[in-house]
Amino acid sequence: GPDRFHVAHPKTTVSDTAEGGLDTLVTWVSMDLPSHVERGIARGKDVTLQGNDSASRLEADGDRVTLAGGHRDDLFVIRPAATTTTIRIGAGDGHDRLRGFSDGDRLALSPALQATRAAWTLADAPDGMLVTFGPDQTLVIEGHDRTAVRRLLNMK
Repeated sequence: GPDRFHVAHPKTTVSDTAEGGLDTLVTWVSMDLPSHVERGIARGKDVTLQGNDSASRLEADGDRVTLAGGHRDDLFVIRPAATTTTIRIGAGDGHDRLRGFSDGDRLALSPALQATRAAWTLADAPDGMLVTFGPDQTLVIEGHDRTAVRRLLNMK
């Protein structure tokens, strides 16, 4: 069934099998989301949570948290209690979704992704804006209009 892991020490290791339900890791220290764990919640201060090679749900619920997606389709959630969250996205990171982004948060795009800026497009999505970085990479930013997303991405 679904497992829930709580990690407060940096030397803690978590392993899980592919069988079972939706597994959640809650961490107060920086770490990579283990294989076969689908959801990670970063609750500590100055914590970095790196997604795994599966589609992950990564949540920020602390101060100065960094969430970094993997190469699959990730959902980034910035909870209301989180402050100054950084979302890191690299080239080839799939079709991602960002929820809860607000003033004080930061979107950090890799240099390889920044290099494709001229090809980026924006389109309305039912719950926000769809940014297409290339044929195999998109990001839906929920709750923001075209003007806000252009400003966020530094697009003209």
